[in-house]
Amino acid sequence: MSDSQSNARAQQSAMSQTANGVKRPLSQSVSQPDPKRKTLAEKAGDFSGRANNSGAGYGFNRSTVKGFSLKDVAKSSTTGTGLPTSRHTSNASNSSYASSVGPGNRPTSRSHIRARSTTSTRAARPATSMGTREDNKVQTGQNGQNGQNGQNGQNATDIDERLGKFENEFQMMKALMDTAAMDKDRHVEELDIAKRRVTQLEARKAELQDDLDDAKRGLLAATRDVQYLKDDLEKQRRNHEDDCEILVRKHTRELDEERRLLSIEKEKHQALLHQFEDKCGREAEAQREQLERELAEQRSRVSSLRQEKDLEVQRLNLQLQERQLQLKNADEELRKAKDQIEDHEHTILRLNAKVKQLEENAKSLQEAYGSSENRKDHQIGDMSRQLQELERRAEAAERAAEDAKKAAKKTIEASHEDVEKYKLQLKEKLVKEEEKRHKLFEQVQDLKGNVRVMCRIRPPGRDPSEVPVDFEYLESEYDEDKFAGVVIPTEKDHPQEEGRKVAGRTPPFNFERIFDPQCTNKDVFDEISQLVQSVMDGKRVCIFCYGQTGSGKTYTMSNQSPRDGDQDEDEEDGDDGIIPRAKEMIFREVERLRALGWEYSVEGSYLEVYKNKLYDLLAPREATPRTLEVKKVSDELEIKDHDFTPLRTEDDLEYMVRTAETNRHVAETNMNRASSRSHSILVLKIRGRKALGDGKYKTREGTLNLIDLAGSESVGRSGATGDVAEEGRQINMSLTHLGTVLKQLGEGRKKESVDFSSYTLTQLLRPSLGEKCRTLMFVMVSPLKENTKETISSLKFAENAQKVKQGGGGPKNGPKKTR
Repeated sequence: MSDSQSNARAQQSAMSQTANGVKRPLSQSVSQPDPKRKTLAEKAGDFSGRANNSGAGYGFNRSTVKGFSLKDVAKSSTTGTGLPTSRHTSNASNSSYASSVGPGNRPTSRSHIRARSTTSTRAARPATSMGTREDNKVQTGQNGQNGQNGQNGQNATDIDERLGKFENEFQMMKALMDTAAMDKDRHVEELDIAKRRVTQLEARKAELQDDLDDAKRGLLAATRDVQYLKDDLEKQRRNHEDDCEILVRKHTRELDEERRLLSIEKEKHQALLHQFEDKCGREAEAQREQLERELAEQRSRVSSLRQEKDLEVQRLNLQLQERQLQLKNADEELRKAKDQIEDHEHTILRLNAKVKQLEENAKSLQEAYGSSENRKDHQIGDMSRQLQELERRAEAAERAAEDAKKAAKKTIEASHEDVEKYKLQLKEKLVKEEEKRHKLFEQVQDLKGNVRVMCRIRPPGRDPSEVPVDFEYLESEYDEDKFAGVVIPTEKDHPQEEGRKVAGRTPPFNFERIFDPQCTNKDVFDEISQLVQSVMDGKRVCIFCYGQTGSGKTYTMSNQSPRDGDQDEDEEDGDDGIIPRAKEMIFREVERLRALGWEYSVEGSYLEVYKNKLYDLLAPREATPRTLEVKKVSDELEIKDHDFTPLRTEDDLEYMVRTAETNRHVAETNMNRASSRSHSILVLKIRGRKALGDGKYKTREGTLNLIDLAGSESVGRSGATGDVAEEGRQINMSLTHLGTVLKQLGEGRKKESVDFSSYTLTQLLRPSLGEKCRTLMFVMVSPLKENTKETISSLKFAENAQKVKQGGGGPKNGPKKTR
């Protein structure tokens, strides 16, 4: 029900109550006009509207100002201003909306209680809200006229009362307006403060918005980078998965094939084993034990034969010395006999002269003393007897001299025959001993394996700023004076403290021999000279040095000490490298074996691998040198359209080596002042021939490859640029491929499935890595602490090479203890 309906209803109720008290009822046709005066609530509503409109100029928004009723205004006035409130406002409504005040009702009440009449009679409640009961209509009509006059008086009293109330409410409204004006000023001030705060907040908001925009842009860029990285990572992951899948499939196929072959071999082995067990049984076990015993006996026999050979050589040397002494004594006796013969001849001549003198004296005496014949006869007889005695003695001396001469001649001839027989015996024994030595030497070399690895640590330089590495050496199990293992101290970052280093150590690297910095080139060559001897026996031998730049490869391989007194201060006296010492040994052995019936010829060539191309270092230097090509053969190194140079003397070989070293590519880097920029290969072919009689010959053909590999280097550390940097990259690539080849061979792959043809270096080394060739690798190590990383990498490379055991595979000199 609306407020206007409530006012109308209250007016009907008041009129009905008034009519009950008059004598004459009011005419039904007379109707009360609608009240034209606005109620206080409506006026309050108008005021509120104007106040809101006036406040709009100050920036008020209707949505931000909460509406309030007159009741709320009265309550606010009472609590905020301290003004007395009307007693008619005690019953407050919970509604926040204004309500109209009808006639006869209390202006502020919202309880809808009907106005009470001043009389005690009260009309009954109508049956419905739209009218009164039927029985009341008659009574109302009768009493309408009687109560009209009284009702007018009552209405006047009500009007006065209402005017008084209106006055009170007007005063309240005025006070409320004053309060509202004061609140308005306060609100305007608060609004200014709020505007300033809003301005500050807007500025702060703009700054934050800029920061937010920057953050969004950074986030967008980071998101884009992350997306790029994710895409790249996803691409790499897919590629890696594809590669892994390809490798897995390939490995699976190879593994299945190996398993199949292994299964076949296992079945064959099992079948053979069953057959062997069925046929042999305990006899096979006994035979195996017998073979083991025979092998042990053979080993001990080899050792004893070696000792016997040494003793026999010593005994033969002693016998030779004795024979030489006897021959010397015989020569001395012959000389003495010759001297005696000469003395006897002089005596005979002297006696003959004396006889002649006596004959002349006799004649003179005969002439002087002719008168006395008896005395003459007597003197002549005496002189004749003396002469006969002298002749007899002369003849005896002649016979004695002749006998002595014949005896001396027989003695000399017998001595010569004995010496020749002894020489033949010695020569036969030497040939037999040479054959024994050759067989024993080959057995020892086969036991050592066809690929051997040794390590040499370069002696430190004289620069005091160089910090050496404190290597830990492991003694050889079979020779306490030699090293067979090395451990390198390292440093790594502390897992918890940044910038702090903690000490560590590598696992031991074990090789056949470790040469510490105190070892010289002579010590190195004494260890490997047996391989040079193998070349004279008709074997193929390859010796090469591997290591980083500046680790001493060229010094170990090619160092040549000056012979004319112009010794360099940086070089040791007489510390020749492998090539000069091998040169001397080869021609010395040629002369030694010539006495045993061997005739040798030597041919040589010096090659260079520069930027993966093969060149002849002995060819004249031209603007565009001719490249060579390796023939793809498995057993022997052959170069297309390339001839080897005959070497008749040691001087020829030395001249060839010096010419090649002059033509080799070198450059200065931060790591080495004379860094080799190419791989060099000295190839010597040695052919021997011995006549056996009946037109038959025994031949030997050996090949010696001495390879000086260029050093692996880091372009950043070496400071190389331009062509020198490109040379370094080519060197590293070829060495990396060589490491891959050695690793694959060490894993047991066949040579046919290993890629040798991608690089010229591996093509040259292919014959040297076969079963019929003996290869020795020197891994060269720098002693400086700054090169520890490269040192460990080189030693790991050497470990891969050590796994290539295609022939031999005997026991290695394992480490025994630390020293």
